[in-house]
Amino acid sequence: MRDAYNENLKHGLSDMQAYERILHGYGDLLADHEVACLVYFALADTAWKAGRLHHDVKAKALELIGRGGDLAVWERDAPAEVAARKKSLRSLEQRLLSEQPAPMLIKVLKPRPKKI
Repeated sequence: MRDAYNENLKHGLSDMQAYERILHGYGDLLADHEVACLVYFALADTAWKAGRLHHDVKAKALELIGRGGDLAVWERDAPAEVAARKKSLRSLEQRLLSEQPAPMLIKVLKPRPKKI
C-alpha cells in the first residue's frame, strides 16, 4: 500500500488520482471490513506522513477506528497481541487528528524510452 501510493505520486499522479487508483484496485474487496481496515489505515498513515492526507481518506480511517478497527481479527487470530494493536490504533487515531506535516516534495520520474 505504502509503496503503491508513493509510486503513483512519483509517476506524476495527483494525490486524488493515487487514492482512486489504489481504492479502485481493491474494488469490491473494500466491502470486507478487514480489508477496508488494512487499506484505509495504511493509506491514511502514509498520506499523513507525506503531508498529503485528504479529508475523505482521513474520515474513512477514523470511522473504521471508531467502529473498533480490526480488533476482532486480532482477537481471533492473535489474542496475545490485542493490547499492542489497540495501542497502535490509538496512536494512528491521534496522528490522524493532529496537524499533518507540510507536504513532502515528490520528485516525479521522467519517462525513459524503452530499449528495443
